[in-house]
Amino acid sequence: MRLLGIATLGSLVLGGLVLAIDYQVNGEGGPPNLADAVAAAFATWEGVEGANVQADVTEEAQNRVRYGGGDDFGPETYSLTVQRTEADTRRVVVLLNPTLEPQNDLRRRALLHETGVLLGLSPLSGEERGVMNPVFPAGAAASLSEADRGAITSLESFVAEDVNRDGTVDFYDLADLAASFGQSGVGVAGDLNGDGVVDDDDVARLRETYVFGAPAELDPSSGDETGGATDGEFEDEFDEDFEEDDFEDDEDEFDEDAGEFTGGSETGGAPGGGEEGPGSEFDD
Repeated sequence: MRLLGIATLGSLVLGGLVLAIDYQVNGEGGPPNLADAVAAAFATWEGVEGANVQADVTEEAQNRVRYGGGDDFGPETYSLTVQRTEADTRRVVVLLNPTLEPQNDLRRRALLHETGVLLGLSPLSGEERGVMNPVFPAGAAASLSEADRGAITSLESFVAEDVNRDGTVDFYDLADLAASFGQSGVGVAGDLNGDGVVDDDDVARLRETYVFGAPAELDPSSGDETGGATDGEFEDEFDEDFEEDDFEDDEDEFDEDAGEFTGGSETGGAPGGGEEGPGSEFDD
């Protein structure tokens, strides 16, 4: 199923300090003890050696977990993450499939996945093993893999502006941000300030920490050779790349969609599935 890139939600703080998040749980409409199960999932992330995670239950939290309705889930869909923005307030809601029994490993795996999303973890893809891969193969374990553990520790090791997590804020991070400019939703790469939107505020934040220099000999993402450039040539290129006019079309397109549910995320089953999450409100 689909899952978007890295997100910074709630009170998430990056930069080698603490991954702190507030959340609340509504256990109506499904098996009992959902709050305990969610707390156990967060505790699993907190227990990773080298991670500094803090998850607290508060009544004011905009990150919320509850059971979804029968119409919210397709075949072999175990959980959904949706968001809504109203009056500049962004709410992220995790919907859990109520047909999953508490002792079911798929339920535990789905909760580990969704709490990882709320903490800001990127999805694993392809053959990568772990709960952060949104496709659950048959017999998948409800425990963290080495890839999952590496993801939570590395998230605390890099600043948010280092989009590709290679230790340097440079041309390649600009390229990744530009590729997602104008997008909104849960887990969008390039959403540096964690407001659910990749826009001019994120561009400004990237520029503050951008390191001027020639591109590396190898692209850190693909491993392909680059053409390279002198530092002077690269700095001129950077200033041109940050022209606001280049982003206006994408920004106008985003403005038309503001305030709607966006960024649906699904877990479980085989690849495929719908493009949008449900538009359900959280029941206080």
